[in-house]
Amino acid sequence: MDSYLGTTTWNVNSSLVVNTASIEAVIAGSSFDGTLNISGGILPRLTINLTDPAEAWTMAGEMNLSGLTPFFETRLAGSAMLMTGELNVTGGRVRIDSDVTFLGSGATPAQVSIGPTSAALRMQGNTILESDVEFSGNGSFVNAASGQMMFHDGVTLDNVGFENHGDFEIGETIGLASVDRFTNTGSWTIDIGGYLAGAEHDLLLVAGATELGGFLNVNITDDPTLNFSPNIGDEFTFLLSGGNISGTFLNDPTSIAGNNLYHWSVLYNPHDVRLQLSDISSVPEPTCGLMLLGFCMLAVYQRRAETALSISSK
Repeated sequence: MDSYLGTTTWNVNSSLVVNTASIEAVIAGSSFDGTLNISGGILPRLTINLTDPAEAWTMAGEMNLSGLTPFFETRLAGSAMLMTGELNVTGGRVRIDSDVTFLGSGATPAQVSIGPTSAALRMQGNTILESDVEFSGNGSFVNAASGQMMFHDGVTLDNVGFENHGDFEIGETIGLASVDRFTNTGSWTIDIGGYLAGAEHDLLLVAGATELGGFLNVNITDDPTLNFSPNIGDEFTFLLSGGNISGTFLNDPTSIAGNNLYHWSVLYNPHDVRLQLSDISSVPEPTCGLMLLGFCMLAVYQRRAETALSISSK
């Protein structure tokens, strides 16, 4: 697709579907080093379907996306993509339906630019963002309701805001990340393995305003190197916001670790949010739940029998 020298430019202004074993002559390569421009109205999109569903193609060149309508317009779909080049959202609201890993390792990490404040890039699938990926612009990076997104430890979006409407977590175990502004309506999982914020439990730094909603999950890590068990009354700051914090989560989370249930309270302050361990209880034995279910079913059966006997006697 990108010629021998990798200098080809594709201008996609309608729907283009490519079904292939590889986008290069050498199947082991499958890397695009040229320029892809995908823009216009609702119709323009590139769908690359590799024969092997487990394979991914690499975007090593420059991809420029833009939208014209108030809606999120799909610009890329199909097989998973590894992003090592430049991804530029020059304007509008666009979406990528494919699973994407933004690679930060190597000599040249991926670069993501999300243009003006009104611009937005929404990820619909599974997205992994490695720590050395370079962000620029003032727009928004969005995890869709259908999306699953992981920020590696050390990720920073610079002046780009982040919206989570799907499943989100920082780090494969523990992580620290920073964004310009933050909105949550989805499910956010916090990992806790100690008292040191960012090193032993997750921490998100927000430069501007924060809007909270959705659900909060708490996972007590089973990392043997940390070997951590929190005590009642312990507090963990997992969100620091330079701007005001508005809204609340829809739940006070509960964690299961070993044979214990950990009950958390969420404490809201003007510029930070904390978790406080309010209680620890034992995980109910499965037999107790079955016995309770049996008693409930017996009570319902007896009640129905009494009702039927009463009706028949009238």
